[in-house]
Amino acid sequence: MSFTDAHAPGTVCSASRYGIMTGRYSWRTSVKQGIIYGDHPPWIEPGRMTLASLLRDAGYDTAAVGKWHLGSDWDAAARPGREGNDCMPSGIDFSRPVHSGHAVGFTYDFLHLDWNAAGPELARSYPGGNGSTLLPEMQDCARWYFENGMSEGGDPDFLAFDMREAQLRFGERCVEYIDAKGDATGRGAAGSRLNQRDDAPFFLYYAPPMPHTPVVPADRFLGMSGAGLYGDFVCEFDWIIGRIVNALERNDLLDDTMIIVSSDNGPENTCYPRIREFGHASMGPFRGVKRDMWETGHRMPFIVSWPGVVEPGATCNAVVGQTDLLATFSDMLGASLPEGAGEDSVSILPLLRGERDRVRDSIVYHANEGPLAIRRGDWVLMEEPSVVSWQLEPDWFREERGIVSPEPGPQLFDLAEDPYQRHNLFDRRPATVEELRALLAEHVAAGRSVDG
Repeated sequence: MSFTDAHAPGTVCSASRYGIMTGRYSWRTSVKQGIIYGDHPPWIEPGRMTLASLLRDAGYDTAAVGKWHLGSDWDAAARPGREGNDCMPSGIDFSRPVHSGHAVGFTYDFLHLDWNAAGPELARSYPGGNGSTLLPEMQDCARWYFENGMSEGGDPDFLAFDMREAQLRFGERCVEYIDAKGDATGRGAAGSRLNQRDDAPFFLYYAPPMPHTPVVPADRFLGMSGAGLYGDFVCEFDWIIGRIVNALERNDLLDDTMIIVSSDNGPENTCYPRIREFGHASMGPFRGVKRDMWETGHRMPFIVSWPGVVEPGATCNAVVGQTDLLATFSDMLGASLPEGAGEDSVSILPLLRGERDRVRDSIVYHANEGPLAIRRGDWVLMEEPSVVSWQLEPDWFREERGIVSPEPGPQLFDLAEDPYQRHNLFDRRPATVEELRALLAEHVAAGRSVDG
């Protein structure tokens, strides 16, 4: 089932990942904007229910593989005298665990904690590299591999981290996890290291770094797409997803597995030159990029495969949010979310079963700089669209798309008539503006979503 109107809870990775994991908008926390870098303490509050803890407590083995970006327990491995967010060997004893996924319900994790563009791989005569180098004082320890909280070898060589290798390595760890699950008699050491139990169902959260910058596809994919390095990166992602599906099929697990594929934010603003060069864009016909509140900042691909439940090839046009996963999984387990969990989560199980045509009346959007927007029905009110995004949107793009909004400022769009957000109706529909303002204020004040 392909959802055509699905939305990330933020327009950057950390905000979206917090919402996906907790079923709660990240702007309800003390962090209102920006991202959580790898050297930060845990963002998810101790004791808060997550997708992983919900399923772990229901008897699932739970695994997280790939990019984390939600902070980690560096204090547990801190050396005496450590100051601030120092996560270099001077401040951290890497022979001790730095827990990330385990603290929020994952029984196994193989993660890197951050994913920045700087790094030695960009200095290796690679197509598209900018020749930058990583100074010793800028070593990004959060990009190393951490398995069950432990850095590999206890003495990580940060400068040896290669993003091209990491993409494939994380994908292959997913395959290893599935293969171990499917081999009940020969699991042995792998099953022990992966913290798997005989006959337990599993939840695997795979968060691939791709296609985040830097755009560094492995050599085997170079030139495959005919659409530049970014297209090749997408080919690599597709190939890894294929490997995961093949592993499920090989182990006779595919027919018993729900697979969800989505993304965490819109395309980087570097997509504009690709539109001109290759005649396509990951934003499709919509408007917006990562960090802003126009549609493609948060409208995401969202595809669910669930044999025996979801009709193959189905399409759902209902508005859904990625925060809805927590309530959905709880509903699947026949349980209700407890008080103080999944405040912004609505079960989409009736949509997956074809029993209803909508489950939400409204949804809140969150721009990277902090402002909020509200969507109800086909109306979207954005009080403070990103000035930065406006400045980065090229004039030629506006001309080609027929965008006539004269300047940044409060904006109101009717997506039924203007899905591409060309015409700002803010000054023409004052009653609609006031209704949506009141609804947004209610969402904020209530501490949870106020309607289904």
